Amino acid sequence: QAVLENFHAAVAFAILSRSESNILAKLSRKEYQAVRRSMISMILATDMTCHFGMVESFKKMITQFRSARDSAKGPPSSSKHTRHRMSIVGGAAPNKVQLYQRGDANKNVKKERGGSSGLDGASSQLAGGGNNTTTNTSAPSEDKRHNKSEMSAKERSAALARKRTLLNVVLHACDISNPCKPWKQCLEWSDRITREFYAQGDKERNEGLPVSPNMDRFHGNQSATSLNFIDFIVGPMFATLRQLLPKSDTCVEYLRNNRSLWFEKLDKRIRKESKSSGSSNLEAHQKKWIARNKAFNDMVFSARNLALDSPPGTPSPLVAIFGKPKRSRSFSPKSEKSNRNAHNNPG
Repeated sequence: QAVLENFHAAVAFAILSRSESNILAKLSRKEYQAVRRSMISMILATDMTCHFGMVESFKKMITQFRSARDSAKGPPSSSKHTRHRMSIVGGAAPNKVQLYQRGDANKNVKKERGGSSGLDGASSQLAGGGNNTTTNTSAPSEDKRHNKSEMSAKERSAALARKRTLLNVVLHACDISNPCKPWKQCLEWSDRITREFYAQGDKERNEGLPVSPNMDRFHGNQSATSLNFIDFIVGPMFATLRQLLPKSDTCVEYLRNNRSLWFEKLDKRIRKESKSSGSSNLEAHQKKWIARNKAFNDMVFSARNLALDSPPGTPSPLVAIFGKPKRSRSFSPKSEKSNRNAHNNPG
């Protein structure tokens, strides 16, 4: 299972075992074990067989937080502004399918801010399984301390699980983020992976093996493969991440622009093939991509509309979901020297 990812983890720790490259050498045994567990978990989570389950778990976590936050805020106040949205499909059918892709009004959607965010209440509900609990004032003080300690352990465990989920999600998102880069880099790396795929397909053909999907150079379509990768893999991942991390909208915008360019390439090829062969596939092509383009733009609009932005002066959703960060002691060569001197001369 996950042969490549297990190999990556093994190589990483083999490199770290060398004295000249062991960046974890000064950690305590407990700290090292925690880092090792997190690293292995993150590396193994980049296996594509984990992708869909990871995205669904992440979506559920965001939904649970939003529900807890909304219940903590109370009934929503009426908005003074109404968001208007242009139809992606529009009325009369245009001559070119590109218009369906370009007719997008989701860019720069701004969320109205104001009122209490309810983030602190959401955090407590998440930690306590969604229920607000109160302490029985008639209970002995010892029981109070025991309940408080037990609750803190549950909160820490829940926060740790959420942190690990986010770490796995972010590293996997980086791993598949090629379509979220500027077009020049996106195209270059797409060309490279396409050459790699076709080289593997050639070897499979020469060995008498079935050629793997998307690896047959004689029937491959780089534009269609890229669009499928964006619509079914990268898009849902970054749309969900965008709800939690509004600044990742830069990635989402690059993704939208790159998708438009891939679609133009595909549309041009389909039209050229239909014209040369006299095929009637153009109508089916238009119908299919009208639906696909609309679904993608709906997903982007929803991600921006549902973003967990926090009003100014309120905690970040990351703090509410994953717990307040511990204050780390500052480190500098000077402080390390003074600490070492203090250790050598305790008197």
